[in-house]
Amino acid sequence: MKLKEIREAYEVLSGTFSKTSRTLALSGIAIGWFFMQYFQGHNRTIILDILAIIAFVFMILADLLQNFILSIRWYDYYFEMKEKYQKNEEDEVKERESLNNIGWLLYKVKFGLLLMGYVLLATCFISLVVMMF
Repeated sequence: MKLKEIREAYEVLSGTFSKTSRTLALSGIAIGWFFMQYFQGHNRTIILDILAIIAFVFMILADLLQNFILSIRWYDYYFEMKEKYQKNEEDEVKERESLNNIGWLLYKVKFGLLLMGYVLLATCFISLVVMMF
């Protein structure tokens, strides 16, 4: 496998994760909102539910921030290569891996927030089941 193919694979997979994580976060917000109607009078469970919703909202914000920051960084790099070094569209340039560092950090933050949100929702669900019996 060529290095170029490996890079293309991780770019596709990370893009797929972003789409899937947005869908999961929005679903988590809806589930959390739905659970709220059953937790009236159970402050601890309502707090966990609200924290789950907040985690999902922050995950979506981290996703937007990742896309915004990486778009600007890659545009700046493109502009730098084109203007400063007089590169044409077809010229080979060596890309700096440091351009993606903040993106990978936010990628990990998004995963952590999504995981935290669903762990909190699972805790709420277990509390709901216990309350029913």
